[in-house]
Amino acid sequence: MLPFHFPSFLTACVEICRIRAQQKGINFIAKLDDSLPPGIHADEKRLRQVLINLLGNAIKFTDYGQVTFNVKVIQMHPLNNTIRFEIQDTGMGMATDQLAKIFQAFEQVGDKCKQAEGTGLGLAISWKIVELMGSTIEVKSTLGIGSRFWVDLDLELASEWQTTETIPNQKIMAIKNRKPQILIVDDQWENRAVVSNILSSIGFECFEATNGQEGLDKAVHLQPELILTDLAMPVMDGFEMMQTLRKLSINIPIIVSSASVFTADKSQSLTAGGNDFLPKPLNIEDLLTLLQKYLQLEWLYESAPIATDTANLKLIPPPPAELEKLLDLAKRGDIKAIETAIMQLEKCEQYLPFVNRIRELADNFQVKQIRELLKSFQGANQ
Repeated sequence: MLPFHFPSFLTACVEICRIRAQQKGINFIAKLDDSLPPGIHADEKRLRQVLINLLGNAIKFTDYGQVTFNVKVIQMHPLNNTIRFEIQDTGMGMATDQLAKIFQAFEQVGDKCKQAEGTGLGLAISWKIVELMGSTIEVKSTLGIGSRFWVDLDLELASEWQTTETIPNQKIMAIKNRKPQILIVDDQWENRAVVSNILSSIGFECFEATNGQEGLDKAVHLQPELILTDLAMPVMDGFEMMQTLRKLSINIPIIVSSASVFTADKSQSLTAGGNDFLPKPLNIEDLLTLLQKYLQLEWLYESAPIATDTANLKLIPPPPAELEKLLDLAKRGDIKAIETAIMQLEKCEQYLPFVNRIRELADNFQVKQIRELLKSFQGANQ
């Protein structure tokens, strides 16, 4: 287990789930404790799997209202913290007899249409992972009102950590004179959402498919410029989809992205018709490198900022109402909304140093520092 930056990890989980919630038209609120440690030792991949599964279920079974994600420190020790991860929703809820079965493999409760969105293994696997981490998943639910899941984990503190994403020297802003169409084939909505959100933001037109058969149909109909596909999927897997496309003489470049660590699966995917292979969890920089290679793209980069010491610049804050709006977004951990809000402020030249400072913190997922900065300006105005 490698140490990693905890706030960045949580912010990434929040952004994945916020996308799904927005697609359903429900609110997603993240409340991240100011006292959370900056670095922890844990199995990052497995912790993410548990949180995304619990949050994904809450969103899936909530049609109205909101899903709230609370992360807070409940006990502090010199070498570790006990941290509570709590997910609360206003969804359909469960009866007492249903609660007794939800962590059993292949058991699903609730609306039949919603059951089709999952395999039934998610909660059982999450229970097992949490058990191996020395804890349990607790749940309270009321039929017709909603559910509350929480996990208390003892996490070892880390003074040094690895960032969850590599920050490139230059940030890609757009594609020169192109809007390439990409088809993303994956049965996990969170995987599709992450890739689609990132690629759409820089100019790709993204289409999604939930299994190989749907991917095959959309590939034939849309003729995208490139396909990004998983291997293990229901109805039709990635291998069969690629083989069928090649038999139809459809020579669209295909990048396979799979969590499989077996060399045989990588070799078989290339034999089946894939052009390249990327392991999961997906490294976005590696993906962009392959997209540039296969689609002959020319990136447009963000202009390099003039080297200045922002700490020595006089930061002129916006009016109190705008400060309050930004602080509310920071409390929710909504990085994307913060970036949208400051884009409006940068139209006024006097706010540029302030905007640049907030953007610098947002780019590095430093939500706590954003809150502290905004509160300092509020204090100065009072």
